Amino acid sequence: MSICKYVKFVAIVNMVFCGLATVAQADSTAQQILDLSGTWSFQLDEQKVGLQDRWFEKKLKDKIRLPGSTDEAGFGAKSEPEPVRLTREYRYVGPAWYQKTIKIPKSWAGKHVELFLERSMWETKVWLDDHYIGMADSLCVANRFDLSDYITPGRHRLTLRIDNRLKINVGNEPNGDPQKGGWARMWAMSLTEESQGNWNGVIGRIELKATDPVWIQRVETHPDIDKKSTRVVAYVRSRVGAVSGELMVSAFSGDHQMEPITAKFRTKDDSQRCAADHLSPVLGDLAGEYYERR
Repeated sequence: MSICKYVKFVAIVNMVFCGLATVAQADSTAQQILDLSGTWSFQLDEQKVGLQDRWFEKKLKDKIRLPGSTDEAGFGAKSEPEPVRLTREYRYVGPAWYQKTIKIPKSWAGKHVELFLERSMWETKVWLDDHYIGMADSLCVANRFDLSDYITPGRHRLTLRIDNRLKINVGNEPNGDPQKGGWARMWAMSLTEESQGNWNGVIGRIELKATDPVWIQRVETHPDIDKKSTRVVAYVRSRVGAVSGELMVSAFSGDHQMEPITAKFRTKDDSQRCAADHLSPVLGDLAGEYYERR
């Protein structure tokens, strides 16, 4: 199997995912979006006491604009230029808290509501009012948080705790100091001072999304190059008990398109609660002619 062929096949698989997500929601109400960019309350947690002192219940003393970073806002220690790498004008490594009052419209009652953070660095914890929602620590994809269990129409306090300290050693010089922010010389493009810098904040889209209470939770694709086919596994979640439906999957690349296939599904009801929390897999196979353009 050549690398060239493998890359081209993966491109087709990515389109399968997009096709599945789009078609499956085509008959439902379009998602509604609340943009959270703008001014947030903010406070550095240099002594790392915010969790213990329950800062998610308190008003934070400073202000910051998001999307943005502590560097851009001038928080942290002033840096001296370093000739061998990028230099952050203001360096801060540790937890920082961000807080915003949000107003949920009445039309969102009963909806599935998700917080979408396109890019944050590194570990992000979220509270809605006094309720802890969860943690995410992806460095390569958006961080998403399901607020549906606690969100209602009206005003709420949304709090983020973002900690840009080294969480997993992704490669550094043996004598690097993890508490200095640069860890000597890092060998990871995701956070090294030799590339983008180890900033703290949120960049890109920051928004709440409201969709129907039956939605696609996750999609997996399992390609088999030799058989020229892909198995698609979609997990459909419901907040309104057991429901039935049908998903349509199609794949295309340029002017080459395969005939769509469908798969029926039925979610579990409350009496059949399982560890996956109402996640029901829907299985389908995509098989089609595979070709390589030259």
